[in-house]
Amino acid sequence: METTSLLDFRKRFPNVRTGREVLAMDFPPQEWLIEDFLPLGSAILAGPPKLGKSYFVLSLIKQISEQNHEVFYYAGEDDARRIQKRMTELGIDSNGIFLHLGRDAPLTANGNKPIDMMKEMVDMRPKIKAIFIDHMTLILPRKSNPKHYDDFVHELKPWSDLADNYNLSIFMVHHTRKENNEADHNPFNSILGSQGIMASFNTVMIMRKASDGNGAVLSVTGKDVEEKEYRLIRQEVSWKIDGLEIEASLGDTQQKVLSHLKAFPGKNRSQLKEDLNLDGSYLTKIIQKLCIKGLVQDKDGCLFPT
Repeated sequence: METTSLLDFRKRFPNVRTGREVLAMDFPPQEWLIEDFLPLGSAILAGPPKLGKSYFVLSLIKQISEQNHEVFYYAGEDDARRIQKRMTELGIDSNGIFLHLGRDAPLTANGNKPIDMMKEMVDMRPKIKAIFIDHMTLILPRKSNPKHYDDFVHELKPWSDLADNYNLSIFMVHHTRKENNEADHNPFNSILGSQGIMASFNTVMIMRKASDGNGAVLSVTGKDVEEKEYRLIRQEVSWKIDGLEIEASLGDTQQKVLSHLKAFPGKNRSQLKEDLNLDGSYLTKIIQKLCIKGLVQDKDGCLFPT
């Protein structure tokens, strides 16, 4: 069979591009609402009840509004009194935050379709850069039978398209299953419902209690974010990111060795043993663990923090 010319092929399939054409495309840098943490696009935060997800969401809203962006927040299970209390506790005072409170009026009041309402809102207020929905199930169609992968993908796609078409972030809050061994191994398996949920978002965040009882852990992954785990520490009313979980979960002596190497990189084992007054075999085990965790590198017998 004779090969069709590239020109005729392109006329027949105008939306198909060659690999070389894609490589030659010029795109602006990735736009972030919170640097290296929350890019534009669709995002979901899942976690167990009563862990403080709503306070954490409000703290993100505060950061975004302080960058002179407008934000819409649908607090589906809250009333004005509760939100006022939380905003006061967090020091939030901005005309650029628009709220719809589910306890005062459902989002579907007056026959509104949530997705259509959001489109109209961002058309009228183009400075809106983020839409927060707490929680996700309140804006999706109800179904008597359990939803499957295709159901969630179909229902969530319009929201992802809205985020892409309007160049904003749509951030939804959801729940996780009860803890199990599988979830401990991979926290992203703990999202309540089908894996179609995770597949439908650009950025996925899972919040859970820290295994050592000190605060919480936030696991983040996505198409544009580097997969990381952060340790969250409780403030007076909310959560604050306090570095990477891999460091926060270290034991006291491991922390001591890592901190010393950060202050004095390039030390060898003998120097560390003398500086920290540690048993040699014990120090070797600690260094091995730090190397396995990717926190320390051994370069020709000299140790460096990564």
